Amino acid sequence: QLELPVTADEFHAQCQPLLHESFKTARIMPGIQRLVEHLKAQNVPLAIVSSSSRSSYELKQGDCPAKRSIFQKVECVVCAEDVVEGKPSPEGYLKAAKSL
Repeated sequence: QLELPVTADEFHAQCQPLLHESFKTARIMPGIQRLVEHLKAQNVPLAIVSSSSRSSYELKQGDCPAKRSIFQKVECVVCAEDVVEGKPSPEGYLKAAKSL
């Protein structure tokens, strides 16, 4: 027993506003926009499998037009609430592959 000053739920509640604010300003990984555009030009279907909740996924898109254009090219999105078993289980990947 660690005897921490807050419960796990309290800690989660305290962290959520900070995480949500940081999600809005998350930057695009270098090279991802070019990669997505190349794959789409080759007619490769795209999916995102995330261990984030759907609401966190939406926040990560933010108001940045470059980020929105990347997310709009994706045919399938699987988030935490879409699966019974999260990562590293292959369930999310199999669900995405099946929908593509």
